Amino acid sequence: TYAATQPPLSNCALECLVRIASVRRSLFSGEAERTKFLSRLLMGTRDILRNQTGLAEHENYHEFCRLLGRLKTNYQLSELVGLDSYAEW
Repeated sequence: TYAATQPPLSNCALECLVRIASVRRSLFSGEAERTKFLSRLLMGTRDILRNQTGLAEHENYHEFCRLLGRLKTNYQLSELVGLDSYAEW
């Protein structure tokens, strides 16, 4: 997992998450599956923010910002706000 690794593996893990966050809507079998996927992404980013895990490393910080940007690009605000985990995020 990301939290258990150190650079350069930790920034590679974040880079993978950026790519996973870019998965097309058509790959999911239904909206419920896509919502569950998005919820897990939000919880993971929330945990990284809450604990500041690895964000002192420039490469991790950069990849984390890219991940947040990808979430913004690929999901509408109404989708994010509709999740239970959004309030904490």
